[in-house]
Formats: sequence, C-alpha cells, structure tokens
Amino acid sequence: MSKSKDPTFAHRLPDLIDEGEYSWQCLSYQEKVSDFGKKLYLHGKIVSESPFHGTELFMVINRAENKIGINSKMFQSWLIANHMMRPKRKDRMSYRIFRGGVFRVKVKTVSNKTKSKSLLPYSIVECMVVRET
Repeated sequence: MSKSKDPTFAHRLPDLIDEGEYSWQCLSYQEKVSDFGKKLYLHGKIVSESPFHGTELFMVINRAENKIGINSKMFQSWLIANHMMRPKRKDRMSYRIFRGGVFRVKVKTVSNKTKSKSLLPYSIVECMVVRET
C-alpha cells in the first residue's frame, strides 16, 4: 500500500523521539524514484511499551538498479524480515515480507541543515536488529 493511499500517514511533520532500540511494526511500504536513485520507504509505528507507543516512524532503504549486495541495507533488512533465511537462487526479494512484521529497530535523530534554512530534527528507523514476530 502506498503512503498516498494510506490515511494513517498523512502529510505532516515527522515525530521526534529518544534515540535507542524499540519494537516497531511495519504497516506499509512505498518505492520512490528521485534524482538520487530508487528508495524504499517502510512506514510503521512503535509498538513497544514506552512513552512513545504508537509513534509513527519510517525507514529509508536505498535500492540498487540491478544487483543487491549482501552487505547492503536492503539485503540485511530483507534477511532479518525473512527470519535470517537467504533467498534461493533467482528468488525475488518481495517487499511484502516487511508488511505486518514486528522488528526490534534502532532509532536515530536526523537534523537537516541546508544553506537556506534549518529544518526541525526528527526521528527515523536507522536499521532493523531482529524480527520479533
């Protein structure tokens, strides 16, 4: 499901939470093409018992044009989502494997500073650590 069709992720400022590890459920994904290449956006919310329960965060994964390297963020995240089972030869790495899964993730703060303006800091999912369900 794309972000534009999902009313849960309306256009608004991203949330800012403390950095650390949290349980996070992936609710949807979206692939975008920009001037910098293909990117996969995973949208979800914090499900661990914490003051930030229900906070919506996203994860950005760069996508290669053809081959995906085994040390890439895409391959490592897909491997975790697939319960550490490597894809068999010629398997397609479907994004559907992320949707609905609960993952232990590392959250980091992003502070964008451009020449013209300074944007407010916000939190994103930096990487997946392990699949919980």
